[in-house]
Amino acid sequence: MLMIGVGGAAGALLRSGALGLAGDDAAIRALLSINIIGSFWLGLAVVRLRRQPDFLAAVGTGFCGGFTSLSSFAVQVAELIGEGRATVGIGLAVVTALSTVAGIDLGIRISRETGE
Repeated sequence: MLMIGVGGAAGALLRSGALGLAGDDAAIRALLSINIIGSFWLGLAVVRLRRQPDFLAAVGTGFCGGFTSLSSFAVQVAELIGEGRATVGIGLAVVTALSTVAGIDLGIRISRETGE
């Protein structure tokens, strides 16, 4: 449990730093990129660390869970819709859902092809 917390803190700090560097103008693209990258890392971890459940929990649940952010994503979508930019908000939701699943799939495929 402690390692999940440490991983989560590290992931959240990295996400916060990346979003801070991106600034308000690039926040949508930055969070989308973070969610895709984190999903890819999770896909890698699921295959490569499957025989090490404690480490997988620290990396997957902790780090990747802290790095990616469904709550920040949901706030962005809701704000866009509330600002009258429903097409952008719905587009972001669809692109995020599809691209993060694709990121996990790519990570899994690469892990399997490179010897798990």
